[in-house]
Amino acid sequence: MAEYKAIRGFKVKNLASDPTVDKGQLWYNTASNTLKYDTVSAGAWATGTAVPTATTRATGFGSTTAAMFATGQLVPLADTSESYIFNGTAWTDVANVNLARRGAAGMGASSTSGIIAGGLTTPAAHVVKTEIWNGESWAEAADLNTGRSGNNGAGIVTAAITFGGEGTPNPPTGLDQTEIYNGTSWTDVNTLNQGRMEFGSANAGTTTATLCIGGTPPQFYDLTEEWNGTAWTEVNDINTARANLVGAGTVTSCIVYAGKTRPGGTVTPMALTESWNGTSWTEVADLATARKDPCQSNGTSTAALALAGDDLPAPGTNIVNVEEWSDPVYAAATVTTS
Repeated sequence: MAEYKAIRGFKVKNLASDPTVDKGQLWYNTASNTLKYDTVSAGAWATGTAVPTATTRATGFGSTTAAMFATGQLVPLADTSESYIFNGTAWTDVANVNLARRGAAGMGASSTSGIIAGGLTTPAAHVVKTEIWNGESWAEAADLNTGRSGNNGAGIVTAAITFGGEGTPNPPTGLDQTEIYNGTSWTDVNTLNQGRMEFGSANAGTTTATLCIGGTPPQFYDLTEEWNGTAWTEVNDINTARANLVGAGTVTSCIVYAGKTRPGGTVTPMALTESWNGTSWTEVADLATARKDPCQSNGTSTAALALAGDDLPAPGTNIVNVEEWSDPVYAAATVTTS
């Protein structure tokens, strides 16, 4: 019988402890006297580091190891100007935004550079204000052309896009306007096919490539639209219509998660996660905690954060709970015989 070295060209490693990730490898754990190997499983959510303040309708940008979490709605109804950054392990309180608000769009690739635009203040007033984060402080930038909240977007501080949102609060109306920021000013470009608010986006996209996913009103939409830099085109729908969801990723690789439905007239938070491969949506692993209005949004289709939100139908139930998405998931397994 051939030896492992003859087949693979090297001996099985002898290790005192299992490696964190050692894709496709086989090793002998000398502490447990077991032969082990790496397994690869589909994406999953794991418990993350809780945010300092229970918040819903917050906004943010960045990655799972360099994230910004800012603004939002506290309980009782109050808008906050707080902002925090995450280094992959802990949250740090940093300089407040200049205007307290909720439901703004956040765009940016890291916790040191990003932009927020729009939002809603109390009493209800839609915001045109834009603020830019430079890693130390927030500074006001050029206003949006149209005040809005519940909008979303993609891009970076010198090339950002925001679209949709709430036009009037009572009753709410969904906007179709799209605006692009060039680092100096916002310019109106072609509109969405379906005006809407409180939807998800491919937040790691660009001013020439992103997605608009789900949303409301008057009903909850399953619609997905793709932006190509010139126009919006309807593509395949998500499997479950919902609003108040968030997205992470690009036009070719994206996930959306959380949200709400209203079966029988009762608002119900959701745990559903769906994955986009550039063509179609597939349901994947659920969040451990169903929620609506989590922070918009941080990450990619392989590494994302579900930050805070509201976990119950009744008002006054903001949470600090954070979950972290990883896809794929690597784990050590023991070789067994039967």
